[in-house]
Amino acid sequence: MIASLLLLGSSFAPLMASVSLSILRWRKARLGFWWLATFLGGAITWVCLLGLRFFLPHQVALVSWQPENLFPLSPELLADGFSWVVGFALATVGVAVIFTEATTPDAERALGWAGSSFLVGLGLIAIFAGNQLTLLLAWAAIDLVELLIWLSRPALPQLRERVILAFSSRAFAVMLALWGLDNPWAYVFSILLRWGVFPFHLPYLESPDLRRGLGTIIRIVPPLTTMPLLARLADLGYFSEQSWISVFLGLIALFAALQWINSAEVIEGRPFWIIGTASFAFYAANLQRPEAVIAWALVLALHGSFVFLIRGWERFWFPVFVYQSILLLGLPFTPFWDMMRVYRPTWSPANILWLLSHLLLIAGYVRFIFQKPLETVEGEPWRIVLYRMAFGGLIGSSLMIGYGGWRNSLETALSQPYLTSRNWMEYFVGLILALLSLLLAFLRRRRLLTRLRVPERLMRLFSMEWVYRFLQWGFRQLGGFYYQVEGVLEGKAGILWAIVLLLVLGRVFLFLGGGE
Repeated sequence: MIASLLLLGSSFAPLMASVSLSILRWRKARLGFWWLATFLGGAITWVCLLGLRFFLPHQVALVSWQPENLFPLSPELLADGFSWVVGFALATVGVAVIFTEATTPDAERALGWAGSSFLVGLGLIAIFAGNQLTLLLAWAAIDLVELLIWLSRPALPQLRERVILAFSSRAFAVMLALWGLDNPWAYVFSILLRWGVFPFHLPYLESPDLRRGLGTIIRIVPPLTTMPLLARLADLGYFSEQSWISVFLGLIALFAALQWINSAEVIEGRPFWIIGTASFAFYAANLQRPEAVIAWALVLALHGSFVFLIRGWERFWFPVFVYQSILLLGLPFTPFWDMMRVYRPTWSPANILWLLSHLLLIAGYVRFIFQKPLETVEGEPWRIVLYRMAFGGLIGSSLMIGYGGWRNSLETALSQPYLTSRNWMEYFVGLILALLSLLLAFLRRRRLLTRLRVPERLMRLFSMEWVYRFLQWGFRQLGGFYYQVEGVLEGKAGILWAIVLLLVLGRVFLFLGGGE
């Protein structure tokens, strides 16, 4: 009973907080009450998840659909080692966004708080999904909420086309997932589309709340909801180390890492960080390493949100920045050491490719985390305290997850015992990355290494912009054809053309149905 309440409370508290914000806005309450409602939703979620750790695994049915012969599956939630770790990371990021958004001007907060809370709640439902039905319903709800957020902003028609196209790609991912149980290709492309691979960049990045707080949640939630699914597929050996997936993901990871390190600012490089780290997680799933999948999911969420939310640079933060950079190396006995299970004990071309991508991700992260932002944190002392608490929570969560029973929590979800043996690469690749990072920093400082650039042709190919332009052309042609048909049917001979069209369609249906 307690476990069910904790699981339901953690998933629905953010949704209730978002509803409370709508009521407070209707009542024209003071802004302080708005932030308090948002904070309570995030705090309840975080505390419930902390308590849920002691009841893993646990499953609860949301509703029982009848009759069973028509509805063999009903929505249910499942908390185990995979979903709990990822859900706890998302809840921490949500609380960090609430704290950092308290340092922004008043007029920019309301939509960000409500949108962030609602997306975090739906994201937790997707992460804790106990079956495919619950997962797909949550994915569809996330896409719909994200679409409403984008369309609520005034924009040019060209930007709205890009938003509609992004929503269409996510909806297509949901349909592919329905087909994916019997086809690995379908699951591969479904998960890639959930990451936001197409299109890479969405509009409105000039909006302050979409640059940092709400924008970070929008970018992190969709790919993070795929991580428990990837871990379960890895645990079941679904992909069986298929070589074509490894090559495909390796190229994506390398391109994303190059774009990440070459981005002018961290917000511009945010989608490439997500795609690069998520590619490592997918590669771990292909190698049947579910613990590595979860470790890379934490790197994506906790490390990524740290650098995305940072606004000001102080000497006080220097040790923290060094610590965050060291964690990315995957050194032995650090919280995320399991992410090194993607490296095999041979110097194969695949290992070198992934090592290079990992190095570029680290180099870009160090560059951005020590880059002095243009924004500053100002206001009352309590706002600065909340700002620092947000990043302290991100660091503390990584320590709690890594040293607070990492193995025990994962074993509640693994079908086989946790693998304690490690190959020699897992011990030494972190040191190799550290030495290469120092060498790269030295060469850049001495100006012996110029900026790494991606060839223009490859950039156009992997950016998927050509696909976007082709689909944009197709949509416009279809729209033009629709308006032409509409003009004919509304003309003087419209009734006659409608009868002719009906007869033609009837004949086509009879032919397809085998009729005479």
